[in-house]
Amino acid sequence: MPVTVTMLGGAYLTAERFAPESGITLQSRLSYSGQLLIARKMSERLSLQLMPTLLYRNRTNFNGESNLVTAIGVAGRYKISKKGSFQRRVLRSTARPAEPGLPQRPCGRL
Repeated sequence: MPVTVTMLGGAYLTAERFAPESGITLQSRLSYSGQLLIARKMSERLSLQLMPTLLYRNRTNFNGESNLVTAIGVAGRYKISKKGSFQRRVLRSTARPAEPGLPQRPCGRL
């Protein structure tokens, strides 16, 4: 059975209101993502998908936090009947949670 490969990309803008004195520019509000969707129908009932993902944020919430986040996802679908199926998706990220005591960057939100 053939393998289907799809590339998905996006650009996102944080639309929160910031105080003018915060120094937040339009460029720092942008984030970009890229994802490769690799899928295969294993049998008439079972389909699997692998989803490597990259996310780049121009501005992070915490000092020392990486702008680039990578993740890997796995999804599966098992067809139970003509109208029913069981689906499961798991996504794991390499982003580490903020350490206690790590100073949060002031955002100047209104």
